[in-house]
Amino acid sequence: RVVVGVNRFTSDEPMPEVRGYQMNDGNRRRQLDRLASVKAARDQSAVNNALGVLADGARRDDVNLMPLLIDCAKVDCTVGEMVTALKDVWGSFTQPTTF
Repeated sequence: RVVVGVNRFTSDEPMPEVRGYQMNDGNRRRQLDRLASVKAARDQSAVNNALGVLADGARRDDVNLMPLLIDCAKVDCTVGEMVTALKDVWGSFTQPTTF
């Protein structure tokens, strides 16, 4: 069985060094303050409605969720809220540990 990077298409070259972004406490606080400001100013009933419509759409096989996700974004739903609505319907994916 072919597993790319394991038994096919491998390389002897060392992996490049990759550094991730580390947010400092000041930037973290600023971002959390911005999030709180957006949540305070939005129409919570519109948010709840959009998330409910998204969840209802996720329960069906014949619904394109992209327009529903866009509607959620337009009323300032957070990505986390949208993901939670979908997880509530579908559950969380767990990567199988074997191939």
